[in-house]
Amino acid sequence: ENMMSATVITLFLCFYPLGCLSQIYTYTTVPIQSPGEDRIIVQAIENEANVSVSCTIRFTENNTQIQTQWGLLNTNEILVFNMDTGFATDHSYLSVANDLTNHADLIITAFTIDLDRLQLGCASPEGPGRIFFFGIPAGPILEPAGIKYNVTEANSFFLNLTGSSSPFPPYVTSTWTLDGNDISDPNITLGDYTINIDYVKREYSGKLFQLSTTNGVGTATENFTLIVQYGPEGDGEDHTVYASIGDNITLIAATSVDGNPFPFYGWGIGNIQVNLTGRYSSDSVGQLTIENVMAEDFGPYVFGTHNGIGEDFTIDVTLTEAVIPSSPENISFSDLTDMQITLMWNPPVTMGLPTLSGYIIDIYPPVPANVELETNTTSIVLYKLTAGTVYNVSVRAVSSYFINGGERSQYINFTTFKGAPAFESVTSNPEDGNIEIQWTLKHTGGFDNDEIIIQVICATMDEITENVGSGNINRTMFGLSYMCSDTCIDDNLMGSGTVGPVSAGIVYSCYVTVQVDNTVGIDSQLISDIVPTIGIPSSPIVTVESGAGYIIVTVRSENGGVPSNDNSFLFRIIVTDENDVVIHNMSYSFSSNSEESLSIDLPVGEYSVSVISVNKYGTSDETIVGDVSVVLAPSPSVSPSSTDTIFDIPLAIVIGASVGGIALFFLILLMITFIVFCCYRQSKRKSVNVYTTKPTYEMKRY
Repeated sequence: ENMMSATVITLFLCFYPLGCLSQIYTYTTVPIQSPGEDRIIVQAIENEANVSVSCTIRFTENNTQIQTQWGLLNTNEILVFNMDTGFATDHSYLSVANDLTNHADLIITAFTIDLDRLQLGCASPEGPGRIFFFGIPAGPILEPAGIKYNVTEANSFFLNLTGSSSPFPPYVTSTWTLDGNDISDPNITLGDYTINIDYVKREYSGKLFQLSTTNGVGTATENFTLIVQYGPEGDGEDHTVYASIGDNITLIAATSVDGNPFPFYGWGIGNIQVNLTGRYSSDSVGQLTIENVMAEDFGPYVFGTHNGIGEDFTIDVTLTEAVIPSSPENISFSDLTDMQITLMWNPPVTMGLPTLSGYIIDIYPPVPANVELETNTTSIVLYKLTAGTVYNVSVRAVSSYFINGGERSQYINFTTFKGAPAFESVTSNPEDGNIEIQWTLKHTGGFDNDEIIIQVICATMDEITENVGSGNINRTMFGLSYMCSDTCIDDNLMGSGTVGPVSAGIVYSCYVTVQVDNTVGIDSQLISDIVPTIGIPSSPIVTVESGAGYIIVTVRSENGGVPSNDNSFLFRIIVTDENDVVIHNMSYSFSSNSEESLSIDLPVGEYSVSVISVNKYGTSDETIVGDVSVVLAPSPSVSPSSTDTIFDIPLAIVIGASVGGIALFFLILLMITFIVFCCYRQSKRKSVNVYTTKPTYEMKRY
């Protein structure tokens, strides 16, 4: 009932001395052969009785069972079974059970220690078959590993931990780890009992390698550590150190030195080893301190290391006596302004040792801390000077040893100019259609024969800040200049200028600037909330009411831009039809701040009404009212809606001199009057923003 079977149809390699496969057979074995294994494992206990196996062989084509042939692979002999006597005397521990014809079932009657690792094969009469491997269970045993192995970096390393006895079952599972982690380094090849490292890395040093192997019966584990050795190394480079007699100095060949084993190290000058006594000492590897340097201390030093592995690590350090640079020559200056100056000089005759690396500027009075006073060229521009101040300046050459510089150059002095111009006050006065700007300067600054430029821009704040607007900015700006030869020394310089014409009722801001020849600096003042009452009139406010044969135009100007006693203000009204043909074009004189209405007779059609305000200072932007409809047009006339009206549209009717002509005239006049009266009563007016206020006005024609 515990039998398990596996059917395998394949070609098998022969086990010697039985012949090779000539037919295809089906094998059923107990126990079965595990996947991946080349033999059937049979575990037995010493002195165990009746250890049985089964090997049934059938001809695949017709499933006919054939006789099983058994062989002893340990001695390469075929086992012959006799129906009466059984197996031969020297194999009496074997017997055939059940079917004595086909010999499929075989029994080891007593499993002794001598039968451990016995191999029996079953096969067809033609030869091949299966191998049964008998053994007493035993776990794997590993060859003891050394605790530590010394190996040189970049060399290879191989270790075999196969034990002196083999485990049973013989199939093992091995696991290698490095510090508890799986090994996935492509540089390392792992076997069941072996490890091969093609290139030993420094990072392996001191880490724990472990092999753990098991066959299901027992487990064996071995550990070892690699000590990776490498030659001396450090971070230094050959270099030169400068010193003066009497200095205390430290030569630094390297800030870090390494090697495994840690190397021996020392200092030498020429071919003589430096003894670390007296004036010589070393507080750390790679450093040599010399106190009270003497002339004999100058020369080539060598720092060397050695540990017997790889190449030695050495650094050459040359100690050289320092020479201070002489003073820079021929210091001069140019491009002096109120806040800066350019200094120039020639290099010193003696450049010094080490060679000078740059220059330091000495200046009094001091300049702000963020002003650069060092340069590696023979010129420098000094910024952020104080206007109108006397300065004294000299230059020193510096090097990596003489960081405070050598001898100073000769001193020179200069006086900065007064500086950029500045306003004391700026005021404005809107008057007579313009804006007058008055200013007083604290000082003009600048230099001899420079030009002092004052510019004024008056516009709305949006136009000033965004550089966009109505265009006033172009007509409300001016520039004024003085020649510095006349005014540069003057303080409290006063002046004025006029900007205009300006628009009445507009809120202006004036931006006033002063500068010297566009180079030294600029000062500016902003005056806000300037509202002229006299100037170009504002755009008219217009409403149009249409009726049968006429329109009523109502106009008003919020800012006429002239005094009440000034009669220069007028409105110009232009009416165009839908084909842009001008039907009416007249100017009317009204009070500058009143609302006026007038009636204009028009024929049937669609019209557009344009109105502008005009005074002696200029013309406003036009106001346009479109889509005005007239349903029926009487004879053209202009009729003001106020009681005091002056109009200039005469009615000319040419009539024949005959009595019949006169009669015809009255008949036609009677018909027209009747039609107009009827239509007028039945028509509806179309209203567009009607203004009902109609003050008295005077209308003139121009």
